[in-house]
Amino acid sequence: MCNMERVLGIVLLVFFFGFNSVAQSFSAKEKIKLSEAATAYSMQDYESALQAYKSIYNKHLTNALINYRIGMCHYYLKEFKDGLDYFEAVQAGSLKKKHYDYYFGYGMTRVKLGQYDEALKLFTEFSNKGKGSDIAYFNIQGLMAMCNYAIEHKEKPVSALVENLGDSINSKYNDYHPAVSADGKTFMFTSGREDSKGGILTATGDYKSDVYVSNWKAQEEEWSEAKPIEGALNSDDYDANGSVSGDGTGIYVYRNSAEENKKLLSPTGGGDIYYSKKGATGRWSAPKLIEGINTTSYEGCPSATPDGKKLFFVSSRSGVIGGRGAQGGWDIWVAEKQEDGSWGAPKNLGPTVNTPFDERNIFIHPNGKTLFFASDGYNEKSFGGFDIYKTELVDGKWTIPENLGYPINTQFNEREFSVSTDGKVGWLAADRDIDKKDYDIYEVDMKHYNVFTGESAVLSILKGKVTDALTGLPMKVNISIQEKGQGNAEVFSSDDEGSYFNTLVGNKTYIINVEKEGYKSFTKEITITVPVKKPSKRKSSRRKKTKKTTQTHTVELNLEIKRLESFEVVSKDLFSTQYIAFNATETGFEINDFSKNILEMFIKQCEKAPSIKLDISGHFEESEDANVKSKLLADLVMDFLKENGVKPSLLKVHYMGDTEPIGDNDSETGRTANRRVEIKILL
Repeated sequence: MCNMERVLGIVLLVFFFGFNSVAQSFSAKEKIKLSEAATAYSMQDYESALQAYKSIYNKHLTNALINYRIGMCHYYLKEFKDGLDYFEAVQAGSLKKKHYDYYFGYGMTRVKLGQYDEALKLFTEFSNKGKGSDIAYFNIQGLMAMCNYAIEHKEKPVSALVENLGDSINSKYNDYHPAVSADGKTFMFTSGREDSKGGILTATGDYKSDVYVSNWKAQEEEWSEAKPIEGALNSDDYDANGSVSGDGTGIYVYRNSAEENKKLLSPTGGGDIYYSKKGATGRWSAPKLIEGINTTSYEGCPSATPDGKKLFFVSSRSGVIGGRGAQGGWDIWVAEKQEDGSWGAPKNLGPTVNTPFDERNIFIHPNGKTLFFASDGYNEKSFGGFDIYKTELVDGKWTIPENLGYPINTQFNEREFSVSTDGKVGWLAADRDIDKKDYDIYEVDMKHYNVFTGESAVLSILKGKVTDALTGLPMKVNISIQEKGQGNAEVFSSDDEGSYFNTLVGNKTYIINVEKEGYKSFTKEITITVPVKKPSKRKSSRRKKTKKTTQTHTVELNLEIKRLESFEVVSKDLFSTQYIAFNATETGFEINDFSKNILEMFIKQCEKAPSIKLDISGHFEESEDANVKSKLLADLVMDFLKENGVKPSLLKVHYMGDTEPIGDNDSETGRTANRRVEIKILL
């Protein structure tokens, strides 16, 4: 018998014993499908295993092992919401002890859904009932510690706001390694998207990664559409950005070079650190391999101090040669530049920082002493997966790492964090969208959270709408707000819908001011009082020194500003878009009676305020003559208004054809809705 046949025989044997007595309820075809599922599952091909299990699921809805395996497949595929129902369908006591990884998968699914209390119960049951070797393998004690930490600290979030950077930066692929220039105008990151130079789709579903860049558009207050960085920095291999030199003319780069990996007896390969220089034209040179740093193991995530004298990086190296001091997994190392310009032997940051698990994606702050990094090795102070930690270099030693707190860290994987020089803004790479599997880049507002000291102000959100007091129309205005008795005012804007949003320190009094041409000055004093949160009933066996934090609370305040010159308003409803409907006749169409009443109100409003204009747009259902028919409807409304005294100069008309349907063109109701004229007041 060949080796593959032996392996298959073992898999089938394990499979049939796993199903034990319930196996008799399966048909011959189902047993073949189940063996295929078991084989795929054992080889970690969870997509194939899931398809095979689901192909027979409908006839075995209550089978514990099938439900458990489907749930596990969804967990490993990061489809947490999909897997929950299958885990819940497994009846207590229906699985054998060797299948108690069910408690791990079910518990971690609960974690990813933010349900720490439920997860803790499942991990505790695994700890009480499972085999010792399985409990150790799945690190159940560590996961229980993680749940306890998360339950306690999620109730005490730090005053930071996290927001996705949006489509100009993020894609449907993995986006990570955020790096922003010192002046805040250039954003650099790594992505495995379709227009990468290599253009090769990998097994992970991404393309080979490249470095991308975006520029800040001050007038629009947004980042430009990201593009591959100019020059020869990107290659057909895996490329990723590290830190930019202090003067902005150099950049450390990670590259996994297929050519380098092919070299026999090479001291490098497996992913290495390179350096690229910026030319006079602004284009980046082809990166050169750094000597004295790289080994045959992985080296990446380079981050240098502003003076260029220290280079921090991550490596999977181990052993006596070059790896002395390794703590296990991926560790953080540092090399110092020598007087002759070469790099000295890298040193491991030691067990205070590195764990037997993985430390990844580091950022040394421009102050040269605060190091931010991701780790999955601190279960006793983690929210789950990779979290972001910081450590400080004090008197030549690194301090015990501290978790940056919720909501910077969550139950998902926060894999990378960089911070502005003043510490008020951070950029985070994480997979924290439950409905997506890829990593996105987020911006972190930390103006009320001192990320260096851990001090966190009591944060409140002030939001609302700015409207014209007379008409109710939304207003785009500049709003200034300052703490009472203080000199500096913060200025921000409402959007096109009149909505505004700002974060403030709570339990203070503020003065709000709005200035708008043609309107009276608006001033309002508001005191934001944060409600006192009731203490948690949950008891803790240990007393800990914790940060002073609170839940972010929201105050809604709508602002109405008054015109310098008022006029009589017939109805505020007229200042929002109104729909004019029609009846079909033998010769065409006519305005229906209800819509005529609306038009008569517009006529009265024009009499009360002669300076206003009316914007009229004709629409029609999908048809070959939609443009002609939309013009016909709009002209009927125009004629009605002019016949009743509205000056033609006050009317602005558009013929939209069938380009903006509001109903389904496949139904009579929808087609009737699409035959319309929209009318609104222009001020």
